This record gives sequence, structure tokens and C-alpha cells, in this order.
Amino acid sequence: MPLSGSPLSSKPAAQEPTSTAGAAPFTPSFPSFNLDALPVGSSLRAMSPADLAQRSPASEGVMRVDVYVNERFIAQERVEFRAVRGNRSRRTPPAPCLEHELLVRSGVDPAVLDKASIPTELADVRPPTKNCIVVTTLSPDASVLFDAAELRLDISIPQVLMTRIARGSVDPAQWDAGITAAFADYSFGMLSERTPDERSLHSTLQYSAGFNAGVWHWRYRGWVSASGLGRLRHRPVRWFLERPVPAWHMVLGIGEISGANPLLASVPLYGATLGNDERMLPDSRRGYAPPVRGMATGASKLTVSQRGGIVYQTNVPAGAFVIDDLNPVVNRGDLEVEIAAHSGAIQRFSIPSASTSAMVRAGETRFDLGIGCHRTSRCGDLLLDAATRYGLMDRLTAQAALQWTKAFASLAAGIAANTHAGALSFDAGLGLGLAPPRAYTATTQTGRREDVPERLLASRIRFAYATPLASLHATFNAETSLRLGEGSIDLREWFASRRAIERQDTPRVSAARRHASVPLELHFRGFFAQTLHRRFSWHASATLRLASRTCSGKPIPGGFDYQLGAGTTLGTVSLSLNFSHSRSWHSSDRPWHASLDLALRLGRSPQAPMFSTRTDLDSARRKSRSMALTGTLSSRLMKENRLDYSLSASCEGATAFGATDGTLARDPLSSLQCADSFTFDLAYAGTHGVANAAFSRGGGISFGTSGSVVLHHGGITFGPALGDTIALIDTKHGAGLGFAGMPQVRADRRGYAIVPYLTPYRLNDIEIDQANAPRGVRVTNSSRLVAPIAGAVVRVAIEAKRVDTRRFRISMSDGRAPPFGAAVRAANGERVSSMGQGGRLALPEHIHGALQVELVASRATCRIELDEIGDTLPPASAATSNSAVQDAPVHLRCR
Repeated sequence: MPLSGSPLSSKPAAQEPTSTAGAAPFTPSFPSFNLDALPVGSSLRAMSPADLAQRSPASEGVMRVDVYVNERFIAQERVEFRAVRGNRSRRTPPAPCLEHELLVRSGVDPAVLDKASIPTELADVRPPTKNCIVVTTLSPDASVLFDAAELRLDISIPQVLMTRIARGSVDPAQWDAGITAAFADYSFGMLSERTPDERSLHSTLQYSAGFNAGVWHWRYRGWVSASGLGRLRHRPVRWFLERPVPAWHMVLGIGEISGANPLLASVPLYGATLGNDERMLPDSRRGYAPPVRGMATGASKLTVSQRGGIVYQTNVPAGAFVIDDLNPVVNRGDLEVEIAAHSGAIQRFSIPSASTSAMVRAGETRFDLGIGCHRTSRCGDLLLDAATRYGLMDRLTAQAALQWTKAFASLAAGIAANTHAGALSFDAGLGLGLAPPRAYTATTQTGRREDVPERLLASRIRFAYATPLASLHATFNAETSLRLGEGSIDLREWFASRRAIERQDTPRVSAARRHASVPLELHFRGFFAQTLHRRFSWHASATLRLASRTCSGKPIPGGFDYQLGAGTTLGTVSLSLNFSHSRSWHSSDRPWHASLDLALRLGRSPQAPMFSTRTDLDSARRKSRSMALTGTLSSRLMKENRLDYSLSASCEGATAFGATDGTLARDPLSSLQCADSFTFDLAYAGTHGVANAAFSRGGGISFGTSGSVVLHHGGITFGPALGDTIALIDTKHGAGLGFAGMPQVRADRRGYAIVPYLTPYRLNDIEIDQANAPRGVRVTNSSRLVAPIAGAVVRVAIEAKRVDTRRFRISMSDGRAPPFGAAVRAANGERVSSMGQGGRLALPEHIHGALQVELVASRATCRIELDEIGDTLPPASAATSNSAVQDAPVHLRCR
């Protein structure tokens, strides 16, 4: 309530009667105003108390008001109100003039403000400028409401005019390029097997090395193998150099790389590529999702759902709106949109959401360009591989691709659409090339047969269709293609045919025979899948999956598959049964497979051992059984490390049926061979990597280890196996610190730790696990947010201090311990510690001099002389102050 003597004060309202029978309708009391309390010259002095009691009138002039835009508080600003030209006699409320900068801070799209017309209907107190913007000129649905009693200005602007920031966006200014560092990731394995004649030994080392300098990232991958005979073989797998280009949302690659062409199959390259990296986009802008457009009649709540599940929900103001940051949707049915206005009106409509992998959002472009030569033993001619996709409209995408080399060229184009009937895509391709030598022959005038380089032409038309069948909880996919000619459609086919001809796998064909006929091929491939899942209240569930495939041509014969599964969980016991059956239209084979799984946890603890067994039976009359006991050894000595073990045994037999009549044998286990089926595995996960070993009854022994090493400005740090993007934690004095959610990551004795995986272009929260922090370490800021670029090694500095403590036993003059929690203060009054149980007191090493202990109950003040105590400490304890303890009790001096 306003205070008396302020510009706004209130009279007490009359008390309402307790009984409502026959009572008049309640009329709220209006505040009264003390205009004399207003500053001299204030525009409010010209208003009458009746005007001030209303909600929306305002007088001409400048007022300091609370500005709200779409029900969100922006700031308290000085806003000028101008009278509307020609409407003074009709007491039309003055309109607020809002500055451009204020509206931009409020979230209005600057492009909309730049196109706003200068308000000519306002009185010309000053010439109208761009700094005087009337929001009602931006859109007919925009509105302004001024509450003079609360000095509050509510502005409603349609959502379509506001700056839309996709959910999950991270400002590119926060992207961290990382530090200069080198690293290596390794995985070593060794296998020793015993045969009747000898014991063999094989070992393999797979490694990945990298070096980062700014935004340039060099990578090299390879493997080394060795045998017991001393043969050592090294094989390089791949090397490349990458550089992210955040301004274009692209990445540049140089070296042994591969293109990405959705229309024409690419080939591995020696060269360079430039293409979009969707990881730079927020999750709500990746892939394809149709935008939601509509018109709200007032402030409303917007809900978007799919198959009963809510996928998006927000509030929208009155007017047009567009939601273009939905997460990528799958083919699970249409999107159901509901607009519930605060007044109670509800609008509902649906939007189709079927899509293909080639579709992109409206106005967005995906581009990939590759230049180089085919990655073979001999590089060969220069080639070009390019592809692009562009979202023409909300539900229509155009795509095109080009491939070129000296002897071959291919061009393809197509469209993909999202319709109410499903997702449709169509593309056509044309390939023209010269056949390699020795492919075709001709007879010359002299009778000699010579190789003739012929031009080969091929064309392809392809159509694909996908649709969700929501009522059946199923999906249907189909694809058909028509191919004409005997040439190649893309570079992959062309290089494959050239290699086949060079190896003479393809017979020579005469030129006359080639022109005699033109090959024509028609392929059709369809797939129908349906999954039904039902969960019962008695901890059981059942799943049925049906799939049908149809294909004309060579690749895959048509057929029908179905799978049936059921499972239940009762306490620590889990049981599941699965059955699958497959049938081909062009074969009499009808294979089936059945399995029964049983799992039992031997205890209530999550670390309790787990016993499991599995029985398999198939149509080939083979039966197998396996059992395993797995668990984790926990010990205080291991701390954050893990030691997992597994004991397993399996029995496999040639048949579990009778040899003649096909009936079940009386003793199925009699035909099973279990002589060499026992295996014992151990796996140790520590801060420096993982090591595992396995032993089998047949004499086989295997050993493996994996980890990483990082070379940086502070030295060398060892850690677990690395991902693509990592972090180097620098805690300086935080040796032994752990991190939340990463039990195998712990700072070494120099304070460095390696976080082996981060999500690029996203905010990653790295938090210290203070619950298990070592004694004597104090962390100032326990959490840091970092957004690395892909492939970066980011340095995260966390300030940690080594606080050495001295520990004492304090007693009163009568031998009793001081009260628990008593405050211990330094001479300047700063609280430095609290009294513990039994008179235990821990103090930082830098605390010296006299301390005061406050005993609230007795209202006494006691003193401790630390300098005197320090002289009595044993020399060995004083040298190691982190564990220094005064054995004899220290008596308080109280008064």
C-alpha cells in the first residue's frame, strides 16, 4: 500500500459484511492521490484524481514507468507520452513514444524497427524521428496499456515481430578454440593361443595422434601389428588437417578425407573439403522439423504434441506467431497444435511431420564441396564432388549434386516434400564418361583389333516415399528407381567399373555389340515395419514387431519378418523370452530363432554380483547355453578406481534333436561340447586408462590396455581414452580433486586432469566433486562452463588452494570440553573456525597469535595463545603441519 504523504495514498476500504445474503455487489475502492506531493513541474499535476484512478490514461510529457513487453519486465525507463493529432477534444489518451534502443533491448527484431514508419499522427511538439516509435504502427495486433495507478506500461507485440533465438543456442563469442597441445590415444591388445603343435602370440597397437595450434587440428591414425615370429607391420589409416569456420558454420578439411553427397555416392579423396557442420547449430535447429505458424486471438498458451506426448510448450502474445525451433521430429505422426487463450477460447489444428534425411528447414542451406584425387595407391586425375540442399519453403527442399573428373561427369537434381500423405522425394541423375582402355574393341581396315575408347551414358530416375501409420504404430518406406544405359551414375560406380576392367574381371565387348542394345533396369524396394509395445501393471511387458520387405532386382529378395518378445521383473530377478522368424518369397527357407534369458542380482546393493544365463534354439536344430557371473570389486583402497570381473561358460552343440525323427533328445546336454568354454575376465578402470585380461580353459590368454597422454605447456598428463573434444583441467594446488559424474578423472600430483569427452559448441558444466575432496584442499569456484569448438583441447582453470591445518584438543579449566559449535575468532573479530566434538579444533596454518572462543551459555570469553602452543609441538609434527596434532589438551583461559 502507498505510504501517507506520497503521491499515491489509499483510503481504507469499508469492511464487507460476513453474510452475503441480500448484500450489494462488491465494489472495490479506488485510491486517492495527494497531488501536492508530486515534484513541481511534473506532468501528473495536470491530471485530475479521476483520471489517475482509471487504468489507462496518461498526460502529455515524460514519466518514469515500469516497462513490460509481452508480460516480461524490461526496465524502469523515462517514456514520453504525446497527444494524438486532432483528437484532443475526444480525450484520446496520449500515445507513448518508445526509443529504438529500448525496443531492441525488449527483444523486438531490429529489421522490423528499421522498416517502421515515422508516426505522423502525433502532435508536433518536436519533429517526429526514428527515436519516437509507436508500437501500434508495427502491427495491427500490437497494443499498449498504461496503468497510471501503478505507473506500469504493458506492451503487447506479436511474437512474429520479436527476435527469435533458437532454444539451446550458445553465443559464438563463447566458443573456445582451446590451447596449443599434442596428444596420443592408444589401445594395445595381445592374444596368446595354444594349439596342439605350438603356442601363437599376436599383438596389435591402434593409435591416434594429434596436434592443435589455434583453430588448426592435425590428426594421424594408424595401427601396428606383430606376431610371434617377429614380423612387425605398420599400416597408416588416415591423416587430415581440420579447421572450423564458425562464421559460415562450416569446417575445412585437408588430407585423406571423404565427401558427403546425398545424391551421388562419393569416394575417398586426397585433397580438401569444405562443408557445413551441423554441430555448430543448436539442437533445435538441426535436421528438419516443420515450423508452426498461426494467429493468437489474445495472450495464449501454445502446446505442440505428437502421438500424445508434448514436444513443445510456450506462451505467445496476441497476433501472428511462428515456432521454428522444434527439435527434429521423426516419422511418428502429425504434430497436433493447441492454442489455449487466457479468455478460454481454444484453437486446434495439425501439421504433417513426415520427412526424409535430405530435407532441411526453410531458408537454410547445406553445402559440401570436395576437390582432390581418388584415394588409391596412385592419385590419378583431379576430381570435383559438390552437393547442396536448400529449403525452398516450409515443407519443400531442393537438392543438386555434381561430380566431375577428366573422363567422367555426373549431374543430379531432385526435390523432397513433406505432405499430409507422407514424405516424398524425387531425383534424376545423368552420368557421361569415357570407358577405360580395353573395355571395348573394334576391327580396323587392316583387320587388326584395337581398343576403342567409347562414351558411356547412363541415366537414373529415383522415387522414394515414407509415411508413418500412427493408428497402427507403424512406418512404411518404399523406393523405386529406373535406370537406362550401361554407364556409371556416380564416381563410386565409375571407379569400381574401371578397377574391374583393369583386373580383366569384365570381358571385352565389341563396339557393334554395344550399340545393338541399351540396358534397362528397374528396381523396387519397399519396407513396412510395425512395433507394438504394451507394459502391464505387474512388472511385465510384451513387444511385437512386424516387418515386410519387397525388392525387385538383384540386391535383396523380398520377405516377411516378425519378432515377439516378452519380459518381466520380480524383485532382483529378470526374465525375458524372444522369438524371431523370417520368410523369403523366393526361397523355401524359413529360419527362426528363440532365446530365453534369466538374470538374478545376488543382493540388494547396485554393486552386488549379477548371475545370468541364456538358452538359444534355432531352426537348424542347434542349441546353446551360456551362463555368466559379473560384478565389481569395491574397496576403500581403490577409491575411485573400478575392478570388474566376469566368469562365463558356454555350451554349444551341433544338434539338440534326434538324428532321425527330429524329436527332442532325452538328454539335450549330452550332445553339447563344453570342454573349452570357461573364461575368466578382469577389467581395471583407473585414472590413467583401462586394463583388462582374460583367461580361458583352453589355454588362451589375452591382455589389453588403453589410455592417453597429453603434452601441454605444463608438462605431460596421462588420462583415459580420449574422444574428439577434450579438456585439460588446471587446479594448480588441487592434487587429488575429483569431478562430478566422472569417477575415473582425478587431478594428478601437479594438479592437472584430463576430461576425455566434451560436447562441442555446447555449454559443458565441469564441476568439482567437493564431497570427496581431499583434506586440506579448498576450492574457490567449484564449477566452470566451457563451450569448446570441435576437436579442441580447452584449458579450464579452477582455483584451488592447499590449506594446511593444525589440529588441537581444547579443554576447560575443569577438564570438560568446550561446547560444540562455539565460535573461534581472531583478534580482529573474524571467525576462523568452530569448536568440534570433544573439544577438537582445526585451524589453518596461517592463523597465529591469540584467539577468542565465545561461550554463549556462560557468557564468558576465553583465549588461546597459539604462539605458545606452536613452541610445544613436536619437531616432527611441526614439519608436517598438514597432520600436526597437539596430543596434550590445551586449556582455555577464561574470564
